Amino acid sequence: MIRCQPALGTFIEIEACYSEEVPASETDSALSFAIDQAFAAIQTAQSCMSVFDLNSGLSQINSGKFLNRSGTIHPWLWEVLELAKEIHSLSRDFDPSATIYLMHQGMRPQIDKLSEAVLGGLDDVILLEDHKVVTKKPVYIDLGGIGKGAAVDRAIDALQTHGVTSGGVNAGGDLRVFGTKAHSIYLRHPSSPQSTFFAGKLQDGALATSGDYFVTQGSDSQKTNSHLISPKLSLPIQTQKSFSVIAPICAVADALTKVFAITGDAQHPALRYFDAQAIEVTA
Repeated sequence: MIRCQPALGTFIEIEACYSEEVPASETDSALSFAIDQAFAAIQTAQSCMSVFDLNSGLSQINSGKFLNRSGTIHPWLWEVLELAKEIHSLSRDFDPSATIYLMHQGMRPQIDKLSEAVLGGLDDVILLEDHKVVTKKPVYIDLGGIGKGAAVDRAIDALQTHGVTSGGVNAGGDLRVFGTKAHSIYLRHPSSPQSTFFAGKLQDGALATSGDYFVTQGSDSQKTNSHLISPKLSLPIQTQKSFSVIAPICAVADALTKVFAITGDAQHPALRYFDAQAIEVTA
């Protein structure tokens, strides 16, 4: 069974199958319920981690709710922050605080009190036991570089919890599959993003892609609204390529595409640490 719904700023396609041991009379209703739970998991992840939702747990962190005082956040948000900090420790080129540039460009909701504040970074977000958090400085954290992958992983968890033995979740540039079926992978041509090409097959793993195919250029021919921000320069990187990473889970693949795009290093230690593979596609 395959169903598709809009979410996470794109269209999410979920595929689910049962083993042959499940009676045919029960299959459709059970699969439909499992897919419903997977879509619900995506919505929960989005409500935790979206900077576009001013009531999300992440927006509460950015608003200063936990500045110098601890409080409890959703376990999924806590775990994504933990993973983000781990990847950040392996490569400073993955930095969810660098995208404050996008807020200043009007591409993220404005938090006025941050405009004049001396901001900290991900290292100033301290994770405590029992899913508590405290920030040592004002921060602006944007999990757009890892959150969609994490939402895909939660959807996969929901499918597997409800007995699905094979399937996948495709969220645009973020994909994860499981089971015995090998899924065909198609990547976009950076110079002609409406076209795709066959890039191989994927089984029991995740793939994420970052690229600037659809961004517009400013008057100075700079891609002023690129989501790929160099933490060292606090500016968008300029590229005519796409960067894909295959990893065991989608959150890791999603985050590592930023490391790969910024460094251009397909053998980066962060990729090796997670046993990830990199694919670069030129225009």
